[in-house]
Amino acid sequence: MALNALVFAVLFFEDKSAIYRSDGFIPADPNLLDGLTSAFLHGSFWHLLGNMVFLWMFGDNVEDVIGPVFLTSCFLFCTYVSLLFYLPFNSDSEIPLVGASGAISGLIGMYWVFFPRARARLIFYVFRWKVGEVYTTVHAAVFAWFLEQALLGAALGVTSLDDHIPTAFLAHVGGFFAGVLIGYQFLNLGFVRRYAEKRKHSDLWGYVDLGA
Repeated sequence: MALNALVFAVLFFEDKSAIYRSDGFIPADPNLLDGLTSAFLHGSFWHLLGNMVFLWMFGDNVEDVIGPVFLTSCFLFCTYVSLLFYLPFNSDSEIPLVGASGAISGLIGMYWVFFPRARARLIFYVFRWKVGEVYTTVHAAVFAWFLEQALLGAALGVTSLDDHIPTAFLAHVGGFFAGVLIGYQFLNLGFVRRYAEKRKHSDLWGYVDLGA
């Protein structure tokens, strides 16, 4: 979070369009370094803030399970998988991709594996107006989010709306799949079991109740 905020602050007064062209990930001209740098560039303060809220919301507890080194490795891995998933559907696009949302979607996938019974609250809005809320589990809430991303990604793929909606939904889908696959590997290796034992003997703020 600090690194993303620092990069945004350093580049605040720079010509962002030129930076996006040089360091964002361009599907028509992909390369590994741009895939890395694109994850630390954001289009606006609100883009940065939204991503950082989700990174804190899900990454904090994923880090509790796997530790900071594995978290960083998974963040970078999911960045590349999200871009690779997006690439075949948009291989002729010259629009730079920027932002950490593909990687964060991977952490959401890992959270989905680690904390399936944790409670969640879904709040529904029509534009800015709240129309209702539902109390459910993380499994159901994240699955609803995933379906939304997949459907929006498919809709953009068969229409011309992608010219007007600057969000790479399919990168979110790819990142989520990567996170789920990695999450199950950590689960099988006993990371969640050790987390559960630590949870029983600690009152540290922010730990997630694994449920029954």
